Amino acid sequence: MIGSGTRTCPVCGRVQPLTVDFCDCGAYLAWSDVPAQEAPTTADPAPEPAPAAPKVLLFVTAGATVFQEGQDLSVPVAPGSAIDMVATIRNLSRVVDTYTLTVEGVPASWVELPAARVNLMPVGAVGDYEGKLPLRIRVPLSSEALAGEREIDFVLRSGARDEEVARVPGALTIAPFFALVFAARPAVVTGRRGATVRAELRNSGNAPIVPRVVASDADAACTFKVPERMLAIAPAATIDVPIRVRARGRLYGRPVDRALTVGATASGLPDPAPKQTVVFRQRALIPWWVPIIALALLGLALAAYAVLSAHRKVTVPALRGASSAFVAQRTLQARGFTAPPIVKSRVVAGKKSGTVLDQAPQAGEKVSPATVVTIRVAVPPATTIIPDLRGREAKFADGILTHTHLALGTVVPSKDGSRLIVGQSPLPGNVRPRGTAVNIVVEGKGPVAVPKVTCVTVAVAEQRLAKAGLKALNLADFTDTTTIVTGQVPAAKQKRPPLTAVQLMFDDAAAKKCKSSKSGKGGSPNAGASSVTGSSGADPTATTAAAAPSVAGLGYDDGVVVRMARSSRAAVPGRQAAWSPGGSLRAVVAGGQVVVSGPGLATPVRIAAADGPASAPAFAPVAPRPLVAFVAGGDGVCLARLAGAEPDCLDLPGMAPRAVAFGADGTTLLVVAAPAGDLAHPGVLTLTTSRPGSPHLADYRGGTELVRPMVGGVQGSIFALAPRPGSEVVAIATDLGRRGRLGAVGVVLVDARRLGTLTGARWTGRRGCQVAFDRTGDRLAIAGGGAAVTSCPARPAPGPVVVVAADGGGATAAVTPSGASPAWEAQP
Repeated sequence: MIGSGTRTCPVCGRVQPLTVDFCDCGAYLAWSDVPAQEAPTTADPAPEPAPAAPKVLLFVTAGATVFQEGQDLSVPVAPGSAIDMVATIRNLSRVVDTYTLTVEGVPASWVELPAARVNLMPVGAVGDYEGKLPLRIRVPLSSEALAGEREIDFVLRSGARDEEVARVPGALTIAPFFALVFAARPAVVTGRRGATVRAELRNSGNAPIVPRVVASDADAACTFKVPERMLAIAPAATIDVPIRVRARGRLYGRPVDRALTVGATASGLPDPAPKQTVVFRQRALIPWWVPIIALALLGLALAAYAVLSAHRKVTVPALRGASSAFVAQRTLQARGFTAPPIVKSRVVAGKKSGTVLDQAPQAGEKVSPATVVTIRVAVPPATTIIPDLRGREAKFADGILTHTHLALGTVVPSKDGSRLIVGQSPLPGNVRPRGTAVNIVVEGKGPVAVPKVTCVTVAVAEQRLAKAGLKALNLADFTDTTTIVTGQVPAAKQKRPPLTAVQLMFDDAAAKKCKSSKSGKGGSPNAGASSVTGSSGADPTATTAAAAPSVAGLGYDDGVVVRMARSSRAAVPGRQAAWSPGGSLRAVVAGGQVVVSGPGLATPVRIAAADGPASAPAFAPVAPRPLVAFVAGGDGVCLARLAGAEPDCLDLPGMAPRAVAFGADGTTLLVVAAPAGDLAHPGVLTLTTSRPGSPHLADYRGGTELVRPMVGGVQGSIFALAPRPGSEVVAIATDLGRRGRLGAVGVVLVDARRLGTLTGARWTGRRGCQVAFDRTGDRLAIAGGGAAVTSCPARPAPGPVVVVAADGGGATAAVTPSGASPAWEAQP
């Protein structure tokens, strides 16, 4: 009979009662372990519970490295090689069990496990309670094995309990290898002066690689243009790179084949990608067979014409009333006349210039096709250019004007000939008919009353202002003198010093009301003028009594972001303001950092880039959490969230980025940048992503080619970008061919990736140095401009702000408080 004594486990040393056959550690307790004599006890104390022992023990050895629970180890391995391991399993349970080993974290094709199962006896029983399973992990030499640390798990499952009983963590440190696959297509390209070869680059390595495309020709007769800066290619990714080849044009001859050698290389490659040969078949401007065919056809045509024209007569068409001599000539050619008409002119008032008044021979006569027809066209009365009288003594004005076929008009404030002329109307340089009266303003003292100039033409307004000793400030330099003025600032009857500039405003709807009013007095003097006014240096949020409603959402910063009258938000210190899509968050630049604030943030969030000061922030329109893009250090761009993570930045060597903007759907990131050696002519780098709102620049592709705008053959400078669904609104400044002078700011609705083929530009007719689109892209704020501006300073200077419609039509609003770097608030 079994007593109540105890015995000691020979494996773990625990004390167990005689009533059990197995120890807590799983070892079998033989009867031979019972002590020979056992001291009697009257009351044995209850044994302390032993800690639970593991039912199975698993560890994996790889050379000198041992993977086991509770440790985080890694073994290095090169792609294309294999690493041998041995998994050791000990059954510490009380039953016979079958164990199955698997490897997680790597594809199953990488793992070679000859025997994945092992049957083990329990510890202490007859038979093996420990087993070893050899295995091999073979890392392929392909992009599938990405360079870096790859976590793996060795998992052991029990067949008896049908559950996981052990998991040992580990890691493989996969070394990088670089491989590049290059293909050029097509094999033959044709063109007269140039052609484009497409280079397809595929990264077949396991680490990112920055390629460089090279091209040459055996005769050194061609030049090549490849992207100056290419982004890194991710493993297994493919990019398409255009290679533009050009050669000196050939006027005449047969096609010439030029052998081009193209290839690609990159740092880290053991061997460069094999080069390929592409044939550039250059065609002549005139093929060799064209002169032969042309001479033959010309001979046939002349012979046929001589035969047919010998006895042919044509009828003279009616040319009176034709809009121009060109239309008359086209009509004659259509009737078979071979000679161009002789054009004579006659000065006629009231007739449109170029209108045909008379002809000879008369209409209906039958004449030879070689007859020369004479036409007489109307020309308007002669015009002249208004001279500059400012700075001269008033007594010389009459003689100067008479010499230029003009007349002296009103002299304000007196006709003292010894005084200097300080103002005139019309302004110098304008074209006017001969005999036009020029009003002058001479030196004088004391304020004058502002006359009423609304509901009259610009010409009448200029005369009234000149008579009062004031001058007109037209929002558009090219304003037609017959345009109706619909608003003015200052208002009528206010007192102003002589030579004060009166702001004239225009609106089509208000002009119609003026025309329909009796004697031009039915409407309000400022009807339809949508402007915000205020004196320089005054409170920017204040408006005058004559001012029209404020422009909602427009603010501008000059050290501090200023809010207009209709906005209730507090001022936020900083520059270059930007608002989130919903208008709840506001980002500014302060102290070289991007500072984000808003009602939903307890404290402002400061975002700094390690590469240098931040500038030009912009919010992503589509993102699960607020995402801000900005320029960093003058040579890179960054993406950052507000959760405290470090910004993800991308350097652009050789480039000087100026601004960033997101596309309307968030899949496009546009970077306005200029080459470091040509800062005056920036362009656009376009990056695209399939993950809108991603804070990682590695998810963006493209940006390999800087596209510069061409407007009318003149290279311009990009001022601002405004995303629109389906198109990108681009503001461009160009000198319009006048060297050294600032041109008008033009607004173009076009895909930013096609700026190089820009056509159909619609001009605002405004000059400016800083511009900003509202979030819809429908309105454009222009600052730092004016008729006297000829160049833009390096640092934006405060000045009046003008708001115009992006399509060039509609009302114009003038925001007169001084400011710089205009910005639009997103209305919540």
